[in-house]
Amino acid sequence: MAEEQKTPGISQETIPNKLTPGELRILPDSSWLIAILDESDSHHIPVASSLGALSPYEPIFYIPALVYLETISRLIRVNKIPVKKCAQKIDRFLSKIKYKYSTTLEISDILEKYKTFSRVKISKMHPLDFYIATEGVFLDAKILTCDLKMYRYVRQYYKNIYFMTDKVIEKDSDLGSLIRDIQIKK
Repeated sequence: MAEEQKTPGISQETIPNKLTPGELRILPDSSWLIAILDESDSHHIPVASSLGALSPYEPIFYIPALVYLETISRLIRVNKIPVKKCAQKIDRFLSKIKYKYSTTLEISDILEKYKTFSRVKISKMHPLDFYIATEGVFLDAKILTCDLKMYRYVRQYYKNIYFMTDKVIEKDSDLGSLIRDIQIKK
């Protein structure tokens, strides 16, 4: 069951069955969220720039529970950030954006996504990447990532995925393309 999160001063809500027409929907992948939360991450500066560039457009960030899970796990286990500090970083980030989130994972939704994408190689992705990509497709959201492998794989089937770092030799940042696409849609 989805429930409302209590963050002072900001209106949050769970991901609804009906989307608000015309809203700019952003679905961050955990690599993007980790980079925004951890100042020592090599992608932090380009990702922070992407957040700053998006702010004037007042996007709604759709953040699935699995993205939080993967982000928190990485920050605590790999990046060795204490739990309390991790919570503070997340709260600080969420206080700066408008967001919607999910707290449940419906089996019927997962099965429907595999059914829909069974003929597309996207169904052979890592399960969390698959879930993020298909959630982005169903929400008609712009997916932000720093994961080159995921980007290249998903980009073949979904054009609204953007690579948000310039710290990788093999690929330039898509920040300019993201802003252009937002402006064209307005």
